[in-house]
Amino acid sequence: MLDTPPSLPHSSATGQSPAPISSEPVRQQRELLTGIPGPRSLELTARRSSAVAVGVGSVMPVFAARAGGGILVDVDGNSLIDFGSGIAVTTVGNS
Repeated sequence: MLDTPPSLPHSSATGQSPAPISSEPVRQQRELLTGIPGPRSLELTARRSSAVAVGVGSVMPVFAARAGGGILVDVDGNSLIDFGSGIAVTTVGNS
């Protein structure tokens, strides 16, 4: 077992690393800390655009860092209601 939780990829654009992925329970409360998409999500979108073919699409403007219950927390710390979780995970749950 790891001593520290894994973290998301290092962002060379700002020299900052996103907050580590936590095993703490996700608070079941929506909270916006930045605009949508936030600065880290914009950086990761630019990084993905430079490395992934145009034919591979994504409709989610944020990058999820963790989820629990009905809440998704993005890499910018915004807590969003997870409206799509039931579509793909009805048999196993989102966590």
